This record gives sequence, structure tokens and C-alpha cells, in this order.
Amino acid sequence: MITHKYLGYDSENMVYLPTRVLQGDTPEETVRLLTVLKNEFSRLPYVRLAATHSDLPVQGFGGYPITDKDGNTILTTRSAICDLNYPEVMELEFVAGETFTGVGQILVNETFLKKAGWEENPLGRVLEGYGTTYGQIVGVIKDFPVRSLYAEQDPVFFQSEQVVPGYLTLHINALTTDYLAELNEQLNRLYPEKHLEFYSLGTTLREKYAAERKLRNIISAAFIIILLITAIGLLGYITDEILRRRKEIAIREINGADTFHILHLLSSDISWVALPGIILGVTGAYLAGSVWLRDFAEKISMHPMMFLTGTAVILLFIILIVSVRSWNIAREKPITNIQSE
Repeated sequence: MITHKYLGYDSENMVYLPTRVLQGDTPEETVRLLTVLKNEFSRLPYVRLAATHSDLPVQGFGGYPITDKDGNTILTTRSAICDLNYPEVMELEFVAGETFTGVGQILVNETFLKKAGWEENPLGRVLEGYGTTYGQIVGVIKDFPVRSLYAEQDPVFFQSEQVVPGYLTLHINALTTDYLAELNEQLNRLYPEKHLEFYSLGTTLREKYAAERKLRNIISAAFIIILLITAIGLLGYITDEILRRRKEIAIREINGADTFHILHLLSSDISWVALPGIILGVTGAYLAGSVWLRDFAEKISMHPMMFLTGTAVILLFIILIVSVRSWNIAREKPITNIQSE
């Protein structure tokens, strides 16, 4: 799931630049520096859009209280400040309202409305927090993770400003290593003394879940090794079983049993021997998977059909090996098997 989960934005075609080192002597000078930086990279032909914002979703947003008019806390929410382009750069999906059209506007996610109890008529409400007015809600966006897949979905709101210190994110038409290198070369030409660097958002996400991917690869490799060892052991067992029952097979053939009947006989006998082990293995897999998934806030469904399908696949694998190994014996002349006894 972590490998294929859509996080609500096109991370593979986004790069980000930490911009907090670009501080002017005054707030106005800082805004000017960031505006120049944003415009400089927006002109590149492969840059679709650019936006400045205070925080990265993958690193989590700051926590802010939301209060009513009497100062009572309604909820604590995650929040980020961003410029007017941010919703389009991140490709946020709207379920109500519209995107930013000016500063001092608010976008909230679906969980925010549920936690606040504002599902009905949220547009136009003013967000406040202990005397601070954040702005007026103009749109509602679909939920997307802002910290980790291990964490429950947070209530989130975005507050619009013209230019925001923190990060510059570029949405590239089709990100390549050459584009990333070109961006960093141009950045070093503009600010040779600042040691600035663009990073791939997709790479940052992969690094964040590197341990989970490593565990997946280890489990996959272990499965293949165990499957090979099982197949070798099964071949040995089948060979011994066939040699032990050659005379029985010959007598059955003399009495009219055809090749299919012999294969069915051997397959069903061995499958019944293997079935308890398969059931124990599938049960263990279910329990181990359930324990592992407890760490995740969002998880796949452990549907019984997954394990029934796995059981069926293993049985088919056993039957296939038995059939292939038994084919020659089942087609031999009965007298050959009797004489070998």
C-alpha cells in the first residue's frame, strides 16, 4: 500500500527548495527576494507552476487551535500558510467552494469539517484562534496525508498569503535527473554563497518509507527462498511416495484406471497431507499481517478471500508438481512396475 498509495499530489514530478536562508533585512525585502526567486524559476519551459509555502506535507504542519467566539477550543488542527498558486501546484481536489482568489482566505479539508461539526454550510465561516483571525473559508478539499501513513488523518487548513518564506515548490512537466541538475546549477549561479539545493519530493517520500520497502523486499526474498526449498522437499517426498506405491499404481492400471485417475489419486492424497500445514501457514500470515498493520492509521482490508486465494494457489502448485513428477510413472506399462517390485 505504501508503495502505491496516492497521497493526493503528484510527488514524482515535484521538487522543493528550502528558502528560510533567504532572509532580507526587513520582511518586505524577504518577500522581494522570494518573489524574484519564484519568478526566475517559473520562466523555465519545463516548470508548469511554482508556489511558496511554509511547510511540507511529508514533514507535517504546525498545530493551531480553533476557537469559537467565546474563546472555547473547538479543535486543534494542522495548518500551513501558502501563496495563491499552492492548491494548483499540489493539485488539491475540491469537494466544495473554490481555490484562493486573494490573501487571507482559508481552505479546509473534509476531516476538519467533521471534527468541527461544520459539515453543513462551511463556506463563509471565519476561523479564529484565541483572538487571532485566520481568515474566511472559501473552499473544502479532499483529505490527504500531511504527516505519515502511520498517523490518523489530521484536520487541516491552508491560509493564503502573497509570498511565504519556508519552501518553494516547482511542479515539473516531467521531472528528470537532467532537469533537477539544471535547476540546481541555475540556483548556484543565482546564490553561490547560500548553498541552496532543490530536492525531489518523490525521493524524499521514498526515503521516508525506506524501512517499509526494505521489509517488503526481505519478505519477498524469503518467500521465494522458502518456496524453492518447499518445492525441492516436495519433489523428494513425491519421488519416495511414487516409488513406494508403484505396485499399487500398476494393479490399479490393470483394473482399468487411466492416467488421469492415477494423477488424481496421488494429487489428492498428497494435498490432504499438505492441507493442515497450509491452513497453519495461512493463519500465521493473517495474524502476523494484523499485528504489523496495527502501526498504520490507514490500512488495507484483511479480506478472507485473499487468504482463500493464497490457499488455492498453494494447492494448485502442489498438484502441478505432483502431476509433472507422476506423469511418466502413470503412463508406464503396469508389468514394468510389477517387475520392478
